[in-house]
This record gives sequence, C-alpha cells and structure tokens, in this order.
Amino acid sequence: MEYKQSHLEKVVNTTMAKKIIVTGNQGYIGPHLTRLLLDKGYEVVGIDNNYFNEDCWFFKPGHNFTQITKDVRNIEAADLEGAYAVCHLAALSNDPMGNLFEQLTLDINHQASVDIAKLSKEVGVERYIFSSSCSMYGVAGDSALDESATQNPVTAYAKSKVYTERDVLPLLSDDFSVTFLRNATAYGVSPMLRTDLVVNDFVGAAFTSGKIVIKSDGSP
Repeated sequence: MEYKQSHLEKVVNTTMAKKIIVTGNQGYIGPHLTRLLLDKGYEVVGIDNNYFNEDCWFFKPGHNFTQITKDVRNIEAADLEGAYAVCHLAALSNDPMGNLFEQLTLDINHQASVDIAKLSKEVGVERYIFSSSCSMYGVAGDSALDESATQNPVTAYAKSKVYTERDVLPLLSDDFSVTFLRNATAYGVSPMLRTDLVVNDFVGAAFTSGKIVIKSDGSP
C-alpha cells in the first residue's frame, strides 16, 4: 500500500527545516518570541550582545537553542546564511537613553537595522521582520490612527524607527518580504523583566506598597 504524506505532516516537516534568526533575543520580548518559534518547530538562532548577564534574569527561560553573542553592528553575512527569516528586535529601547546617547541610538537602532536587512537579502533570507514602534506617530491627539497617519517622531528612539522603515522598504521584492510591526508599549512578565514600562511600574508598586504612584497630572 502506497503511503501518502498528510498535509499536516508536510507543513510540520517544512517548518522544522526553517531557521529563524532572532536579534535581541535576550531582551524583554525576545525570550517570548524565541519560545513561540521553538514551540512551532523552527530552528532558532539568537544574536544578542548579552549586555545583561545571567544574574539579571527574572527567571530562566528553560529552552535550548543556538546563541551568538555579538553586537548587532558587527553582524556579518555568515551569521545570517541559511536562515529563512530574520526577526530584528535588537535596539536601545528607552527614551532617556536615547536622549543621552542620540547618535549611538541611531547607529544601533537605525543604521545597523538597515545593514542587517541588506545583508539578509544578499544571502537569500526570504523574510525580514522589524520590530518598529507606534512612537513614530509622536503627539498625535485623541483620534485613532492607522498605518497611513502622519509620522511625527519626537525622540531619538522614535526617529530611528522612522528612518529604518524608510530605508528598508525599498529592499522589498518578490524574493524578499519586509514586515514592520508598529508595536504599542509592551507589558507583562518576562524572563528579562523591564520595570521601567508604565504598566509594569504600576503593578510592581501596587504589589510592593499597595499604592500606584502617578508621576504626572494623570491626563495621559
């Protein structure tokens, strides 16, 4: 009797053969993305400069994958070869740091992001997924916004996202898919927990002191 592979088996086998690069995999969102991809059967390679060592983990992620310790400004074609997709999360990710080190923020968040996209296309990566930000809209009033809304970045971080989208989009082709995810402020527990984010700050303060401290007039 001839055996015919089911559609589900074909999908699983195809998925398991694909390698995905996750930059910034040891940041706030990275461990969750890594876990989700591994659960789906992808091969994951993380690239992170490991700025925060193991003593900074809120809890251990508990999954195994290939880890490259490298600054994203130094990524080479060989680091990306054989990958199906690059999920680019790595960035200096808060406004106070961007205000103090604006050029460094642009070097890492903008120029390195564009360089990685170009290298990805050169080595045959099919998909480039960039973690952008809704901060690129700036102070935009109370009306709802969509992808066509006017961009008005007011911080170095926001500007870096605008510049990256602008410079990566022309790389789009039939063989190279480009996706920008304009994320809102993330929140919730993570192996690499961030307590500077507003919801996490409120939850932490409520849990430890029984109070939520609002550091403005409350209008936001």
